[in-house]
Amino acid sequence: MPDDAWEQATGADADGLYAAYRARGHDPSCAPQPRGEEWHVYDWNETARRLPRIGRYMRDLNRGVDG
Repeated sequence: MPDDAWEQATGADADGLYAAYRARGHDPSCAPQPRGEEWHVYDWNETARRLPRIGRYMRDLNRGVDG
């Protein structure tokens, strides 16, 4: 998808996107590895603690579904 957006925005092919990444000192072929403590995103209490706004959204969403 980034390729498509790049082509639509610039009219250039995807090679230009990767050249732009490299020109800024990035390696487009490597994805960052997760760092820090591992946790399970579907543990709602942990999600609410780590990501409070998303936790509130999920709580409100579940209340709407459950009644």
